[in-house]
Amino acid sequence: MSAPNMTPVLAQKGKAGWKDVQIVEDQVGISGGFLGKPYSAASVLIMTQEIHMRFVEVTKKSEWFVKAVGGAKAQKGELGGVKVLDELRKHMTPSPGAAVADSDAVADDVDPMDELDEVMETPCKKPKATAKPKAKGKTMTQSSIVEVVMPKSPACTGVDNGNFTATLYMMPCGKHCSVERQARLFVRVDCISWLLAYAADEHFFQGVLRVDNAEEAKASNSTAVAGLNIEWDFTSDAWAAEFVSGDKCGTVRILAMKDVSEKLWEKMVEEEVPGAEGNFNDASIVKRKRVSKELLELWCGAIAEKQGSGFEKYWGLRSKHKKEKTKQK
Repeated sequence: MSAPNMTPVLAQKGKAGWKDVQIVEDQVGISGGFLGKPYSAASVLIMTQEIHMRFVEVTKKSEWFVKAVGGAKAQKGELGGVKVLDELRKHMTPSPGAAVADSDAVADDVDPMDELDEVMETPCKKPKATAKPKAKGKTMTQSSIVEVVMPKSPACTGVDNGNFTATLYMMPCGKHCSVERQARLFVRVDCISWLLAYAADEHFFQGVLRVDNAEEAKASNSTAVAGLNIEWDFTSDAWAAEFVSGDKCGTVRILAMKDVSEKLWEKMVEEEVPGAEGNFNDASIVKRKRVSKELLELWCGAIAEKQGSGFEKYWGLRSKHKKEKTKQK
C-alpha cells in the first residue's frame, strides 16, 4: 500500500499554487563529458521475461547531449559536424526477431514515454491528417532493440581503436515511420559513454582528418580554395594552411586560437564571416575554432587572387608561417 500524497497546511488554508508531488521515475542523471553539472535525460525501461534494460532517448537537440559534447556554452544547432546519430540510424536493420511487443515494452504494460511529453523532445513531426504518409528508406511499425557495430573513435581522429557494439532501442512515432528520419532513437545507458566520446571527437575535429606524420604527402582538402590543405596543429593550437599545388605551392599561413581576439571576432561578425555571430565571450571554444578556419580560408583565397597583402593589412593579420620547403618537381 502506497503512502498518501501529502498536502501542507498552508495549502489547506487556501494558499494557491501548490500541486501534488509527482516522482518521475523514468529520468536518469548524466554527468561527465563536458557537462559542468549533471543533467537529467528521459529514459525508458524495457522489461520482458528475458531482458531488463534502460535506454536514454537521444537527439541533436537534447540539452544534455549538446552540453556534454560541445561544452557549457554550446547551443542547439552547433553540432553540425556530429554525424554519429545519423550513422547509427543508417546502419540499423530492424528485424522481426528484434521486435519488442508493445505490451512488453515496460513494466506494468505502461509506456513511461507517454508521461514524459512535457520533459522530452520529440524529433518527429506528425503527418497532416489529409496527407498520406510516404515511407522514405527503411520503415518500422514495431519497437525494436538493435545492435550496431561502430568504430570506437571516428575516422577524423586518425586513430583506429577497434570497434564498439552499441545497443539501441527504436520506437516508431506512427505508421510508416522512417528509421533514418522519424523513429525515436534510444541508446542503452552503458553505451552513453562511448556515444559522447565519439560525438565530442566529431565535433572537435569537424570532419578534418588528423595526420600525425608530418612527412606524409598532403592533399588538397579545401572546397573553397583550390590546391589548399588545412589541418589542425595540436602542438601550437592553431590552424595551418598550405598550398600543395598550383603557383602558390609551398605557401603556408597559420592562424592560432590565441590570435582570435575579441576585436577580431567583432570584425568577423561585422563582415559576416560564416559562423561568426554574437558576443566573443559567449562563443564556445569549438565555435571560435570553426570560425577561425573560415577566416583562414578567406585569407588563403585572397592570396590565391594575389590580394594577400591587402587582406592581411585590413584584418590586422601577420603573415607568420612555418619555414616553407622547396618543392621538388
